Amino acid sequence: MTQETRVVAQLSELELLTLMINMNRLSGVVGHLQGVLGDLQAAQTQEYGCRQIVEELVSLEVVATQVGERALDAEFGDLSLSRVDAEMEDFGDNVNQEGSA
Repeated sequence: MTQETRVVAQLSELELLTLMINMNRLSGVVGHLQGVLGDLQAAQTQEYGCRQIVEELVSLEVVATQVGERALDAEFGDLSLSRVDAEMEDFGDNVNQEGSA
């Protein structure tokens, strides 16, 4: 075996070793990226759950408000927000007049 043949054989072993090292590094990076993707999926699932809860709470608030408005309408007639505001102002005026009298 000549010296050139040994150099070529050594270079091939060195290239193979370098390839194996790079493959191990790439495997590590891919494993890390899989972990990051898992974390992102977990955060996405958690955010989706939180948004669902908020939407349900808003829906419940809207329904409760509507039920309350209908109950008041049934009991007292028209109690739109503007009417309630007007009634509150009238009540305040009446209280102020009674207090000053």
